[in-house]
Amino acid sequence: MHSSFEKQLFKLSLSQSVDSGNLSKASEEILTAATTALNITRASIWLLKDDHIFCEFLVEQGQSFPSLGIELARAHFPSYFAALDSEQAIIADDATLHPATFEFTQDYLKPLNIRSMLDLPIRHLGKMIGVICCEHQGDNLKTWRDEEVTFVLTLAEVYGRAYNAKFKSDYQVELKTLNANLEKVVEERTFELEQSLAALKASQESLIESEKFAAFGELIKGISHELNTPFGIVITSISHALEEIKKGKTMLSSGRLTKTNLECFFEEQKKTLSLAENNIAKASRLIESFKQVSMVSLSDTAKPFNLAVFCNQVIETVLPIANEKGVQVALNYAEEFEITSQQGLLAQVIIQLVQNSLTHAFNSDDKQKLITLDISSKHSVIEITFKDNGKGINHNLHKKVFDPFFTTTRSDGSTGLGLSLVSNIVHHKLGGRIALKEPEERGCQFIITLPYA
Repeated sequence: MHSSFEKQLFKLSLSQSVDSGNLSKASEEILTAATTALNITRASIWLLKDDHIFCEFLVEQGQSFPSLGIELARAHFPSYFAALDSEQAIIADDATLHPATFEFTQDYLKPLNIRSMLDLPIRHLGKMIGVICCEHQGDNLKTWRDEEVTFVLTLAEVYGRAYNAKFKSDYQVELKTLNANLEKVVEERTFELEQSLAALKASQESLIESEKFAAFGELIKGISHELNTPFGIVITSISHALEEIKKGKTMLSSGRLTKTNLECFFEEQKKTLSLAENNIAKASRLIESFKQVSMVSLSDTAKPFNLAVFCNQVIETVLPIANEKGVQVALNYAEEFEITSQQGLLAQVIIQLVQNSLTHAFNSDDKQKLITLDISSKHSVIEITFKDNGKGINHNLHKKVFDPFFTTTRSDGSTGLGLSLVSNIVHHKLGGRIALKEPEERGCQFIITLPYA
């Protein structure tokens, strides 16, 4: 290769503009090298875009002109664009006669006194993106030598390298901006998600509390209904006693009160007061059981207690609701156990399970509706087996019954939080486990295991 070509290429190899992505400076240096080594006055870089080619950079008479805004269209110069489509070098010693460049004669070549043209393709990632155009001005034609073509081809490759560096630089800037925007979006979405989760948690806790109070409300309703009977009997007994006293007083005033009348009066009052006393005692026991359950429900403190006695108290509070629905509730245990746990939470578990059975297990025409609670000790843990003889739960739904908001009777007003609340209390508060098992006969069966302490 000619020494002047080698000198210019060596100079370009030392330039930082090519590999730094400074495309404008690299273009100027490449075109200056072309005009100097080829001894021409004009060289330019043109980039393709669809059916147009526009001048990206021009060096003429030693002066640099970036982005002149000159643009050529395929529709006006079809022969030139057809030559570009071949992606081959256009070597036009006489540009006015060459098949690819003759179309430029009137509007471009003659006004600028261009006699010869050498256009070589610029490629990026294997695709032609433009040309480097070397133009000889003057009265004489220029015959382009092979070494000159090779030199310009090398310059085109250098520009391709600079273009790639600019492409990478722009991509990195874009990627950095995208990452920054993405981080911002992620941060915003994370904040929104945290807010949504907090709101959801608050809503869920509110619903769970509502579920607790709903169960408690049912207890109060059932107990109120159950208390009406003994209180009604007491009121009737007292009214009857007052009436009998009034009659006795009248007989005494009239002198008609005999020993026999008096003995009958005392016997009748004894029966009446005994009936009132028994019903007051019944009401008192019911109120005491409810008070015990309601008091421990307010406490989260673990303390030792007799499990059988406690379960019996809880069952007494739900009996009014069960009796109203014609359901028997029975407690079975072979021996009494003392455990240390949170009574209030355990009471909620039992009440929720009973409520669940009363709501979902039985049809109105079922006979001998029964709920049983069996307490036993197995492998150093307490096992409470809760069973009903209702219609049971479809096996396909077993994995979902403890999921929050899962219910098959939402249209009837169920929230789907009852068994989810039970599972959370047993697992996370009482340190135990609960599982839904297939009973040997019809119905539903939950196995609860609890530690002794």
